Amino acid sequence: MAVSERPHSARGRAVPPSRPPLGGRWSFDRVVVPLLAVACYAVALAQHPGDEFTDSRIELSVDPLLFLERVTQVWSPTSDLGHVHSGQSVGYLFPMGPWYALADMADVPIWIAERIWLGSLLAAAAVGVVRLLDALYPGRRGVAHLTAGVLFAFNPYVAVFTNRATVALLVYAALPWLLLAAHRGAREPRGWRWPAIVGLIVAATGGGTNATLVVFVVPAPLALLLYERFALGLPRGAAWRFGWRAAVCAVIASAWWVIPLALALPYGADFLSFTEQPTSIWTTNSMSEVLRLLGYWPTYLLLGLESAEPFIRFASLYLFEPVVIVGTFLVPLLALGGLYTTRRWPYAPLFGLLTCAAAVTMAAGFPDGSPPRAALLWLY
Repeated sequence: MAVSERPHSARGRAVPPSRPPLGGRWSFDRVVVPLLAVACYAVALAQHPGDEFTDSRIELSVDPLLFLERVTQVWSPTSDLGHVHSGQSVGYLFPMGPWYALADMADVPIWIAERIWLGSLLAAAAVGVVRLLDALYPGRRGVAHLTAGVLFAFNPYVAVFTNRATVALLVYAALPWLLLAAHRGAREPRGWRWPAIVGLIVAATGGGTNATLVVFVVPAPLALLLYERFALGLPRGAAWRFGWRAAVCAVIASAWWVIPLALALPYGADFLSFTEQPTSIWTTNSMSEVLRLLGYWPTYLLLGLESAEPFIRFASLYLFEPVVIVGTFLVPLLALGGLYTTRRWPYAPLFGLLTCAAAVTMAAGFPDGSPPRAALLWLY
């Protein structure tokens, strides 16, 4: 792809493209973000009003203050002779645990606290995508921004984790903000503002609950920096100067969960040996399921003997309802087809490559007997 013709300042910095000003007071471009935010909270509050559910950890709903008190200690002196906290507990110290604790102290009904938390995650994800497109996509906010925000906030992947573990959506909502910070930071490579923002975002992704989620997200901003350097003419060294600053800030900001995890590793229970094995996880990661943002193995489990029911209640809709099946395949096909109509957009190849790389990575262990599966099992 040819190097962009974006002008550079005398000091070598790329000058951001000028954007047309927002319209009048009631113009469409001004209401995109409020519309998305209201929709996110409305959808969250509409989910089974009055019903509580076990969101990630049952302790967050039952007694969040006691849970936080125990998680702050590597050794928990409980009546069962105590235990070493696993690496999937310390991550609730921020920001999920404090939110539930504050709601409990304020006597906010748990079901409302759960819905506000969910709505905030959805709104952060949707608004993040809009802000990212503000920086990367030419022209005024419009249908493209609204569509991207809706699809990023409401899709099968989000629905699956909304059902049982919204803590996993923290890093999902952080992804567009990390991309935006990388894009902006590379244009101020000697400053510390954007690296500090990266550190704060990474600190709030709940890495202490599942560090793998953070590991899978980090390649996206790295790919953006490399793409801008070699395809769009980012000044030499800008990506490196911003990158090492961002890495330092991310490491420092993540110390609150990395250090307790390191202390617990030699003594904590190896719970993965008894729960999630690769042979189970990769059984459902076919390329077709990955493309429609499914493939998460509990979605396909059945519980019970005589009258088996899906482990995730709404899974049958995604697996057996013809209209839903067609829709969940049609959306990604239209999105991929849209790459052709936006082929002149400088960032279209990047997002196409990210899509392909993510799909191949997710489906690498499927089916049983595939060559990559043996290598992945060895790594595991």
